Amino acid sequence: MGLNQKNRIKDFGGNWNDTLQEYLRNFPIFTIMRNTLAISFLILLSYVPLKMGGDTQLTEQDAGLPSKKAEVEWVNSMYNSMTEDERLGQLIVVRAYSNKGESHAKVVEGLIKKYHVGGMTFFQGTPEKQAELTNRYQKLATKIPLMISIDAEWGLGMRMKASTMSFPRQLTLGAIQDNRLVYEFGQEMARQCRRIGVHVNF
Repeated sequence: MGLNQKNRIKDFGGNWNDTLQEYLRNFPIFTIMRNTLAISFLILLSYVPLKMGGDTQLTEQDAGLPSKKAEVEWVNSMYNSMTEDERLGQLIVVRAYSNKGESHAKVVEGLIKKYHVGGMTFFQGTPEKQAELTNRYQKLATKIPLMISIDAEWGLGMRMKASTMSFPRQLTLGAIQDNRLVYEFGQEMARQCRRIGVHVNF
């Protein structure tokens, strides 16, 4: 929505603040942003129980989850024992390959030792070598285990073409309109990932 004629005149010698305020009030993107912010706030209010004093904690009971008290205590104890560098390192995920030889493996080892990285994402290679390297790298993460991930949305065959299975692509899965088969696909892919030590498949 454009400015009206009166405000156009202000552009040539009128009050700049009045002109800017009128422009911002009528500019569509700001209206959209304001409405989006309001909707987001309403959604937040509906999901997060607000307590006296402004606390916004969501308990396992509120979320309908089983209690994870032991896990939470472990996380807190580990976090409190870490240096700032170690905490920052947990935010870093490095690329890793199991088909690039010993020089690449040494580089990855150096990153784990120097930066205390939180995890790695594997790409091309073989399942045998990836499992071997995963165990090797995990031994270097003496305080916090590495989070091992892989970019293999249609199965391990996306990264290990010669010896592992490739599943149908996501477009195909959406087209079959059978939630049972999609669930079984995810279940089998998770089983295969777990066998080679992968925690997260992107």
